[in-house]
Amino acid sequence: MVAPRQDLRDDVMRRIVQAAVMAPSAENTQPWQFAVDRDTLIIFLDMTRTLESDLGHMLSLTAIGASIENAAIAATVERLHSNVQILVESAPTQGATLHVPIAEIRFVEGATRDPLVDQIESRSTGRRMDHRRQVDADKLDQLTKSCDAFTDASVHWVGSRQLREFSHLIGIGNRIRLEYQPFHQELYHNLRFTTAEADRTRDGLDVATLQLPPGLSKILAALRTWPRMKWANLLGFSRFVARQAAQEVYRSGAVGILSVGGPESQQFVQGGRALERVWLTATCLGLCFHPTASLPVFMAYANAGAPHLSSSDRSCVADMSERFYGLFPELSGRTVQMAFRVGYGPTPHVRSLRRSIDEVLQFK
Repeated sequence: MVAPRQDLRDDVMRRIVQAAVMAPSAENTQPWQFAVDRDTLIIFLDMTRTLESDLGHMLSLTAIGASIENAAIAATVERLHSNVQILVESAPTQGATLHVPIAEIRFVEGATRDPLVDQIESRSTGRRMDHRRQVDADKLDQLTKSCDAFTDASVHWVGSRQLREFSHLIGIGNRIRLEYQPFHQELYHNLRFTTAEADRTRDGLDVATLQLPPGLSKILAALRTWPRMKWANLLGFSRFVARQAAQEVYRSGAVGILSVGGPESQQFVQGGRALERVWLTATCLGLCFHPTASLPVFMAYANAGAPHLSSSDRSCVADMSERFYGLFPELSGRTVQMAFRVGYGPTPHVRSLRRSIDEVLQFK
């Protein structure tokens, strides 16, 4: 029987948490807090850093799952195996507590080094992809198998006959995001237009990481206020963005969908762990990886009756969900957690920053 490690050194835990915070999160919100209790790392959802648009905290729990997986991978460098216990049973609610315990990792001796540890630092979001290069079947198979340990999560690849319609659905989600005032407000709250802004907060989306076409970042900055965005949308801006997003998806080397068995918090955490392994494996294979959450988010809205949306948008997201399951009947009954693009392209020159370890870690 493997004995637990008692009172792991602070520097060991700090290295593990340093890897955990390198996980991706929606709009780089970094919705996590960590506490160390002897040989155990406790991971909390920081309710002050969740997105209003994130029903059931699906995206935040995805990020928590990714941070757990990074921690478990990094622990193998210390020859530590991670026993992960998911603590959350239902979706956290606002007002109960600021920091909701989501999972704990108890470390024990006996692990071998996970080769994916070498990809944690280099993992990034790659949006620019060469549309002339397809990802071969062998690499897609490796990506599919990378999350086999998480039996409730699975990767489905979009076929060539489904791709155009699927791309259009992605575009619709991006359009709604710009045409609904609360979503516009949320997006701009998290955008960082200058290096100084990004350095000051060390969170949010640094516009330099978005790999935008020349001039588009200035247009985005000019549309910071809702009246300007509203007029721009009347002139076709949101539809232009939707077409661009659909075109990017259509020209990808491959497009995948990660789904889980249902919309439960535990499943979203496990799906986040699976997504991170797929992403790290893609990095190891020299592939760009770009997650796109608009479709899963609005399908969640459709399943919940599209709360807070206008009647026209409710009809739109209901139609989106119906068309999706018409394209992929084999995913009927499953919950779409994330869509993503993979392909070949340049490594981004700018990486999203992270808050310091001292902000997110405490020792009991």
